[in-house]
Amino acid sequence: AGKKIRLKTSVRGTIQADKKIVCLINKGVRKISDSEKNNFLRSALSETYHYTLIDFISDNLVILILILILFFLMSVIIIMQKKHAIQLANANKNKDAFLANMSHDFRTPLTAIKGFAYLGKTENDVKYYNQIISSGDYMLDLVKDILNIQQYAQGKTLDLSPEPVLSQKLTDEIIEVVKPRADAKKITIINHETINYPYLYVDSMRIKQIFINLLNNAVKYSPQGSFVTWKTDDTVKNNKVHIISEISDNGTGMSSDFIKTKLFHPFEREHNSFSASEGGSGLGLSVTKLIIDRMGGQISVKS
Repeated sequence: AGKKIRLKTSVRGTIQADKKIVCLINKGVRKISDSEKNNFLRSALSETYHYTLIDFISDNLVILILILILFFLMSVIIIMQKKHAIQLANANKNKDAFLANMSHDFRTPLTAIKGFAYLGKTENDVKYYNQIISSGDYMLDLVKDILNIQQYAQGKTLDLSPEPVLSQKLTDEIIEVVKPRADAKKITIINHETINYPYLYVDSMRIKQIFINLLNNAVKYSPQGSFVTWKTDDTVKNNKVHIISEISDNGTGMSSDFIKTKLFHPFEREHNSFSASEGGSGLGLSVTKLIIDRMGGQISVKS
């Protein structure tokens, strides 16, 4: 406020000066060849504009999104196929494990039946009939498990059928099944049993599976002419009777690493010169631990 600004311009003089400059530029441009003009334009364009990655993305955004979606869908399909392949491999492995387990469990009573039948024939003694019947009953229970395999495959838990059973009778039936194999290697089974309760309320079928597996392993991995000791005691704790069993053999033993990491896993066997000569699927102890865990018991090993 209180100030005045005065402007003076000379428009006419500027226009006249521009005309002279334009004439000079036109004369200079006419003297430039077409190739020189093109080279100049190309260099000018390259200096003034650079095509960047952002420009490329913005120009092809839709195509890039479609490519990403396609890549994602292909990745999902590949992952699902791999997952299905793993599930199929696990299913086949479980099936093979079951078949191997059944062959492992059937071999023992079949050997006993064959041995007792031969003794009954050669000695003409009816006392072997009860032993054949006992081994046959054990096989029949195994067959029942096979018939229910579909239910187990669908997630059914291991069934237990406890009943009162004479402890001495149960022990005798277990030894009768294992004895033919021990006799073939001239191995003596020494049994020390101190149970103050003649009747036990247990699933006799599962108890047989446990101790037949353990005694068979002891006999299998013991040298000719040795002995296997089976010691059983009972103790009362919290108004419950606990049975503690210990089976000892004279085999070559196992490494501490094998006991800690592999002993109760399916298909695992200790590799040494002695075990290489013995057959087996490596399932006996894994099945044994499965049953013991289901019964709320514990199993441990010292070598």
